[in-house]
This record gives sequence, C-alpha cells and structure tokens, in this order.
Amino acid sequence: MKEIYDLFVEKEKGDWKINKFTVEKSIAMLRYAVQGRPIFEGDYIRLQRKGHTVMSNTPAEIRDFSWFVAEAEGNVLVAGLGLGCVLYALAKKDTVNKVVVIEKEKDVIDLVWDEYKKLFGDKIEIVNADIFEYKPTEKFDFGWFDIWDDICGDNWEEMKTLKKRFAGKVRYKRCWCEKHVKRLSTPTWREIQYKKFNEERERQINELQEQLKVLKGESYEK
Repeated sequence: MKEIYDLFVEKEKGDWKINKFTVEKSIAMLRYAVQGRPIFEGDYIRLQRKGHTVMSNTPAEIRDFSWFVAEAEGNVLVAGLGLGCVLYALAKKDTVNKVVVIEKEKDVIDLVWDEYKKLFGDKIEIVNADIFEYKPTEKFDFGWFDIWDDICGDNWEEMKTLKKRFAGKVRYKRCWCEKHVKRLSTPTWREIQYKKFNEERERQINELQEQLKVLKGESYEK
C-alpha cells in the first residue's frame, strides 16, 4: 500500500513516532515468510510507540485486513486508528457510506487523522475514546477491532468481550488475527498432557508426604 507511504512525512509526538524504513533482501525475510508474515524488499512506513512497531504498511499487515475490507459495506466501525491503513482501504470503497474510528490515544490522532480527513472529508469520523467504554449512538453494518500490538493468546478474552459488548450495535464483527489468537489461547494436546502429568505427580508427592507423617508418628509412639 504505497499510498500510505506517500501520505505521511516522518514525525513524532509524545511516545509515538511515524518513520519510514527500507527492507533489504536478507535471511530475516525468509524467516518471516516461513512464519506466515512475509515482508519483501522495498520502502515502508510504520507507527511506533517507544520504539516498538504498532502498525506498518508491510504486506502481512495489509493482508490481515484485506478480506474484511472486501466484504465491508454500509456504515463501518473501526477500533484502533493506528497508521490508518484499514481506514484508507475502507473509505475508498463506494459501497462504504461511513467509517467511524475509535482511538484512545490523542497523540496518534494528532499524528495521523488530518491526512485522511483531507482525503475523505465527512465520510470519516474520529472519536477519542477507549473502545471498551465507547457507547455508540448508531448501528453499524461492519466492525473491525484492531487495538492490539502483537498476536498473542492473551488477547482472546478481550476479543470475546468486544464482540459481546457490540452484539446489538454491529451486525458483522471481526478482530485482527482472531483465528490465530484463538488458536494460541487454546492449550495443545501436549500442554494438556503435561498439565495432567504435573497434577498426578503433585498428587503422588502429597500422598507420600502423608504416608511419611504416619510412619514418623508410629516410630515416635514406639
């Protein structure tokens, strides 16, 4: 998505920074590809918080939401402004009437929002709020929740909470990388067996300790 790269200049505010970077051919590229997060040679742009990349316009990140954008229409709710990649893709669609973005970080809004407002005008709207506290006054056809920095199983509970919270306000709801997050949150067969093994071992240790107490008591009586 080169349009995003051309849209911004490098700038920063508070803990947040927008900067551009170049990826050259390397072994790291192959590793990311094997992990399912391909990145190719080229120039990219990213949003960072205290040096940690929160969002970029790399191919893997664009692929994460492309399928959702292809289906979205009508009024769309987006949680998390980030670099604005999904906002840009949605607002370009003729079948999308309106995009409302909820972003709790005022510094991110100050860094990013004006560029999109110039492009799309009243078709887009920003609300400076926490998505867990935001109370919509209208209903939406589609909703995209992307407030997490990393793909982690710990995010699954928050994803379920958001889907439940907006059940009556958003018809079709999806979260960033939710299938991967759900899988990571579910114990594997090996983890389950390991847990059972540890529980059984703990039970046997406790049983032996109780037997030792009994034996010691008998020796004292003698």
